[in-house]
Amino acid sequence: MKKNNAWVLTVLVTFSLPALLLLSDATTWPGLIQIWQSPSILVTDYFTVGGFSAAIANAWLTTGLSAMLLLAIKAPFNGVAIAGLFTIAGFAVFGKTPLNVLPIWMGITLYAYQTNTPRSQWTAAYLFGTAMGPIASYLWAVPPMALIPRMVLGVVGGVIAGYLIPPVSIRTPKLHLGYNLYNIGFTIGLIGTLFTVFIRWAGWNLSLSTPVDGSHTGGLTILLLGLFGSMLILAQRVGVTKESLRGLIKDIGLGSDFVNHYGWGATLVNMALLGYLSVLLVWVLGFELHGPMVAGVLTVVGFGAFGKHILNVVPLMIGAALMGWSPWVDGQAVGPSIAILFVTALAPVSLKFGVVIAILVGMLHVFLGPYGLWMQGGFALYNNGFVAGFVAILVAQPLQQWSLKRPLKNKTS
Repeated sequence: MKKNNAWVLTVLVTFSLPALLLLSDATTWPGLIQIWQSPSILVTDYFTVGGFSAAIANAWLTTGLSAMLLLAIKAPFNGVAIAGLFTIAGFAVFGKTPLNVLPIWMGITLYAYQTNTPRSQWTAAYLFGTAMGPIASYLWAVPPMALIPRMVLGVVGGVIAGYLIPPVSIRTPKLHLGYNLYNIGFTIGLIGTLFTVFIRWAGWNLSLSTPVDGSHTGGLTILLLGLFGSMLILAQRVGVTKESLRGLIKDIGLGSDFVNHYGWGATLVNMALLGYLSVLLVWVLGFELHGPMVAGVLTVVGFGAFGKHILNVVPLMIGAALMGWSPWVDGQAVGPSIAILFVTALAPVSLKFGVVIAILVGMLHVFLGPYGLWMQGGFALYNNGFVAGFVAILVAQPLQQWSLKRPLKNKTS
């Protein structure tokens, strides 16, 4: 599939589906308005706020806008782009909107122009930095001031947050050595903590979480399984070899762009398998598919193009599940339950340091999750990426020094 054709197809699909929803369901527009007016900090389930059709429409509109941005900045259509678009699609039912991502992009663009660097260099920042969207939404909705000052404050806050993402994100990998695939998540967690200090000093309310809505589990399951099935069909059309699949699942996953290394066919098969695994895990553990859980599933699938595969995510999932069953954590609460999927941010740990270490790392990650949320106040949607950064610093840094039991099979910039 040619790059330009792939991008055009992405844009067409992402904009045709919400158009159909808007025409067929009278509840969509009112629901979208409710979503766009919500503070959107963790945890905000858009299925609860605006209803099913509005949440899905918001997801497709936000993803479509992101695809258009990547066209505008001439970003390569690679594993990072795929991981970013799928993550945006998932979190657009869980905190991102077409409105609250714009100030973040403005800040990143300002940084690119000021430093005279091509915007395509900051593709990851543009995509994953959208997780700071709640800063704009919160400042638009909560401070006790008139509408215009709130709007200005939200835009300025979002631009400042976006501006900080590129310079911080290029330095944070030195801390976690790349073992946290959600590097931008760690970055924005640090930035979100700064905003949280200010918000708490101002005395504004941060207890704005919504209940999650799992009543659409059946319909969402059908949609997701259909998506994964289409990936397998497309992989067959594109072509996939046993050698490429074998190489992919042996890859440590440390900054690995599977699209560039193993081709579209193997990458699509890997993404589909991760999707089926994630949905199966949700079903086996008795969870529901609500906004946060859908975000988790689609993020795992997206990173099936950039670092994750069956072999390096399962040990972490086991560790997370074990901690969820322990007396120290309420495994049925939203945070620990979705962490079973998001803990896969640490996927490279599994094949580098072994299954036992990966299980222990998964347990530690779930245990630390609530503390990360308290620190960054819910302004950074990728709380698990924030926590994974600390876990990698605590675990991978010393292990990298003490034991190099397997040489790296690949290393990409």
